[in-house]
Amino acid sequence: FIELDTETVKKLGAELFKIGKLRERHIATIINFLPQDKDDLRAILHKDFAVLTEDEANLILETVKKFA
Repeated sequence: FIELDTETVKKLGAELFKIGKLRERHIATIINFLPQDKDDLRAILHKDFAVLTEDEANLILETVKKFA
């Protein structure tokens, strides 16, 4: 597991919130697990993954990589 400080978690949450389609529970789960690829992201978001476009999924992964 990777431990993030509180400030980093707040910044990451704010960046993920800007994507628009993510709910608070999605953001919290993404921050907890910090997915590294689309398979990880798909496992975390389950049925809600289908709502995301390819670009949105890539944006989420890029954002996570910036902060992790």
